[in-house]
Amino acid sequence: MERHVLILTFVRVRVFDLCQRKVLCLHSMFNFLCRLPPCNLGTSPSFTYVILTLRFALS
Repeated sequence: MERHVLILTFVRVRVFDLCQRKVLCLHSMFNFLCRLPPCNLGTSPSFTYVILTLRFALS
């Protein structure tokens, strides 16, 4: 039983670690896209929502 609990704990930590990496990657991608003038993403309401969500996830 203890072994099963340890495996589940490891899996949970591993999934959380992968999610954090994805959030950091997405945050970097959106910051890059925001700087591209043709996209005009910096003024989009949906873009603002995504950035706020990503920043909340990082904190």
